[in-house]
Amino acid sequence: MIIRIFMAQNNNSKEQVWLIKKCKEDIYAKFIGNSPLKFTHADFEKLSDEIFECTKTLVSISTLKRIWKEDYQGSPNISTLDALAQYLGYSNWRGYCNKCHLNDNPKTSLFSKFNKKTLWYLLIILLVLILVVIIKYMKSNKNIKSEYSTVEFTFAEFDSTQIPVYAVFKYNLKGIRCDSATIRPLGNHMDEFVISTDDTIATYTYNRPWNYFPTLTIDGKSVRTLKTNFVSSVWKAGLSNLKKEFYIQYYDNPEIYSGGRLHFTPMILDKINFPISEIDYVTYDLFKRFNNIYGDSLSFEARIKNKVLTRERHAGAVNVALCFNDSYILIPLSMDKSPYTSLSMNFFDRSISGKNHDLSFLYNDLEVWNTVKFKTADKQFDLYINDSLVYSDTYKMEPGRLVGIMFDFKGLGEVDYIRFYNTNNDLIFHDEFE
Repeated sequence: MIIRIFMAQNNNSKEQVWLIKKCKEDIYAKFIGNSPLKFTHADFEKLSDEIFECTKTLVSISTLKRIWKEDYQGSPNISTLDALAQYLGYSNWRGYCNKCHLNDNPKTSLFSKFNKKTLWYLLIILLVLILVVIIKYMKSNKNIKSEYSTVEFTFAEFDSTQIPVYAVFKYNLKGIRCDSATIRPLGNHMDEFVISTDDTIATYTYNRPWNYFPTLTIDGKSVRTLKTNFVSSVWKAGLSNLKKEFYIQYYDNPEIYSGGRLHFTPMILDKINFPISEIDYVTYDLFKRFNNIYGDSLSFEARIKNKVLTRERHAGAVNVALCFNDSYILIPLSMDKSPYTSLSMNFFDRSISGKNHDLSFLYNDLEVWNTVKFKTADKQFDLYINDSLVYSDTYKMEPGRLVGIMFDFKGLGEVDYIRFYNTNNDLIFHDEFE
């Protein structure tokens, strides 16, 4: 940590320049051999591919070319430096720096102003500060638990199969002194509403099936959290029109689920008196008890297509999601090349933001049929689009059993089929919409 702090304060120092130059020499020696540092464009392409295969981090060809300039004096992002160090077999850039024997550098020494004794003092002070923060946090949590130990927060009876679900919360805040109390029905700040300490009942309408974690907060602190998942048993097909102030409305027409596809046709829209021009989103949800389908040992495949209704920004977006007992997978696809930084892909305990990762593989022409597939096994997540592996990464948590499937189309979307396989490649659940 101390080395990283010093480096952040001296990004353009001679020491940093020397370290990057030495790293380039080591990479060149591994990649080609002990020769002058001259790469061709093809070499940069191959090196970029090798770094990605080794580290799962994309370092672009342009970035490599910029770093390999003879007069390069800049400072790459720490994620780029970590990837270069990992390619050489180190855990990260800090680990590489520790092994470089910086005192051998004739120009500068990272520890020229700090001897080992001073560094030990700094480390001890840091550990003491961390310990103080932990103790204060534990005391604060203990006080919160004891103060709110009598608070009640439960669901009243309701039918979770009827969408929308009109849920009733029961709570008891008698004897609790506070400035504010709220319920977060979705578990986050969205749709948070204030409740009165004089009442004991609050209601909320859930418009679609999903896993929800409604939370009671007092003075901004989470005090009680519930868990529920609503079920639909059969596919629920819905349309939304934000301009008319409702999020989603489901329809039960048999034609939506037949003919080999899950889709709304112009004829169906005429029957239900919902003009194409009024559609913001088309959704397809299936929430039920899936036997023997678990998040850590499955292969899921779906074939989808989307008819774009407007050419505004984010038009043509598609979300493909699986919901498990304690987690979810969300793959956001887009036809708009510009919003990569606004995309966020989730799988279990991992959230991959377009602000920090290259998610350009999520762009596709969605007005033709696309196949989306992901596999999980041994804490490894692999994403395929049109049979090409586009992303691989690891996760840590046990995701639990599958409870729901969701498709969101910004446009008039269709699903050709869905299929689940186990790790032996046996088909264990499918729907061809025949």
